[in-house]
Amino acid sequence: MVPRLTRMLALVAIAALPGLSSVQARETGQAAILRAPAAKERLIAHGLPWRCYGVRCTAPTGDSRPLVFCQALTRVAGPVVTFASEGKTLTENEIAQCNRSVGPAPDVPEK
Repeated sequence: MVPRLTRMLALVAIAALPGLSSVQARETGQAAILRAPAAKERLIAHGLPWRCYGVRCTAPTGDSRPLVFCQALTRVAGPVVTFASEGKTLTENEIAQCNRSVGPAPDVPEK
């Protein structure tokens, strides 16, 4: 019951955020809602430049699978509630798999 409620709240949050909605409407790039606000506004994950404003993060289109981008983002920004790539939202199972990657990314120097 809790995962369903969490997903529902995340979808409401997506609809309430104009920047994320416009990204999905154009069906380009990556968009995520984090469980907690990002520590930095600008991040690099799997070679993509991410911009995060609170819990909302966006990045341009990339050449990898959505789950790979999601896992890379969780390594630098923490767990996600939702993740969309090219207008396709990851399923609950994919989000769970993505969030198992939370932790420090290998070969990423701290600044």
